Amino acid sequence: WVQANILAGTGPITANGGNGGSANGGGGSGGRMVVLRTAGNVYGGTATVNKGTGGSGGANGTLYSISSAVTNPADGSYKGGNPTISGTAVSALSTVSLTEVLVKNNTDNDCWNGSIWTTCPSDTADWPNATGTTSWTYTGLSAGNYENADTYIVRSRGTDGNGLEAPETGNTFTYDNVNPTVALSYDPDRAVVDEDTLRITATFSEAVVDSPNPQIAISYTGGGSLAATNMTKTDTTHYYYDVNVPGVSSNGTATVTISNAQDIAGNSNDAATNNTFTVDNPPTRAIMRGDLKSHGNVRIR
Repeated sequence: WVQANILAGTGPITANGGNGGSANGGGGSGGRMVVLRTAGNVYGGTATVNKGTGGSGGANGTLYSISSAVTNPADGSYKGGNPTISGTAVSALSTVSLTEVLVKNNTDNDCWNGSIWTTCPSDTADWPNATGTTSWTYTGLSAGNYENADTYIVRSRGTDGNGLEAPETGNTFTYDNVNPTVALSYDPDRAVVDEDTLRITATFSEAVVDSPNPQIAISYTGGGSLAATNMTKTDTTHYYYDVNVPGVSSNGTATVTISNAQDIAGNSNDAATNNTFTVDNPPTRAIMRGDLKSHGNVRIR
């Protein structure tokens, strides 16, 4: 087994079987060799796993010189929508000619054969071809092919001039296509006036990520608005914003919009419930002090 970052040099790498003896002894079988690299390749030599000569010799051995890896989805991740499936492949001794992908629903024990899900009790399932070789993608699945909350595994295998790769275990991800819901609450929970500071708390149905930051916007029926503004995090399911209540010109119903929140699968929040409050400032009053003199009727309201 040879595994290196950069493979260089010109000498031979061999795991050949021994030759047979003079009395018509059979030659030995070739061994099994794995030569893998992860970066540059300036190796100019050869690798052989030939059977030995003589008599009824054994068989040639097995040479593995290609490895592939799944880059997306990341192992242990949560994905929604139509997840990107992509990766890389590299050959230490030859040229990558083909990359294939196996997508398995671990929950249902089904494999994707390129067009439908079929039962896959073993690795004999179909491996659809990816697009590309050393850098590859697979686009044969769409959002409608996944089941919410099911767990999937993506594996890859490449082929080069020495044959087919023995594939690795791959990456596992959980599919989540449900948007987080959000409900609003208010403190104080009443009609507010410009002397108040109104705390609006957003409670999400599931944890949302820190970036992008959930935002709040407010539109006042009486006039004026608050442009989308970052909220402050209390914990992964609660964010708040303190509103400096405007004056009488903004009286009436205020409508709150929550946006920009995403769960770990990238699903954006639904529209908020309980998303209005009332601004009810009293009308402006004139106060007169001193003596009031008039030569006619005076009416003060």
